[in-house]
Amino acid sequence: MIYQSGHERFLERQTPQWLEQIRLRYQLPARFLLYVGSVIERKNLLQIVRALAMMPVADRLPLVIVGRGKAYLQQVIEYARSVRLDSLLYFPDPSHEDLPAIYQLADMLIYPSFCEGFGIPVLEALWSYTPVITSNVSSLPEAAGPHACLVDPASPEQIAEGIFRILSDEAYRQYITDEGYAYSRRFLPEVTAPQMMSLYEGICETGLEGHAL
Repeated sequence: MIYQSGHERFLERQTPQWLEQIRLRYQLPARFLLYVGSVIERKNLLQIVRALAMMPVADRLPLVIVGRGKAYLQQVIEYARSVRLDSLLYFPDPSHEDLPAIYQLADMLIYPSFCEGFGIPVLEALWSYTPVITSNVSSLPEAAGPHACLVDPASPEQIAEGIFRILSDEAYRQYITDEGYAYSRRFLPEVTAPQMMSLYEGICETGLEGHAL
């Protein structure tokens, strides 16, 4: 198995001064949960909002949503309004250059997708030294590693429990962050690029042998 890699800018630690500039630029709250990805049904943003609705008011953090959508996004917004959580939703439109800082500002990434080919936002969060809640289905356990907070994407209760545990248990938060970052090293370009090159070389050699006279 040769894995996908990500952009190396997510490995760069941003200075506190730059992080604060980004926070002010996009008017982000002091603490927040993060969702990154297209706002479509299979990526399951609505379950995060449902999870927040289940949590005590004192334990709720704002949810920063980086992604675009149409009908499903409107469904999410309407539900948030119906449970009086719309004021907790933030929709910045950051440049790709500023996105690593937003990961590093976040308390955690929540990515409860039902189906992914890999899950690049998960890798970006791990490289950013940000804890991850993601799904226990599809490719996501393999992308996030065994130490991530894995939940049933159909269960807002499990998502809420994961949020609460990461926010309230500092030892657990530190553990999954450290172990997630260590696991994510297997996806570094210097690991995956030689593997891909070796595959190409093997294919070329096989092809040449097949055409030998």
